Amino acid sequence: MIHILVVEDDEKMNQIICTYLARNNYQAAGSRNPVEAYDLMSTEVFDLIISDIMMCYDVVYGYRGRCFFKT
Repeated sequence: MIHILVVEDDEKMNQIICTYLARNNYQAAGSRNPVEAYDLMSTEVFDLIISDIMMCYDVVYGYRGRCFFKT
């Protein structure tokens, strides 16, 4: 089974994507921020990572704040 990591800060969207993947025979794990994703990647092997690129999460201090990418 293909193991997919979903990195999405919107909890509802994260849940929707993981549920969709599970219903289509994929093993999905969700994380809400890059720090959680790194923790999961240190203990599990993933075949694919689906990531939101507009997350507003400060990796250094661990709180919501400035965005990684600005449009």
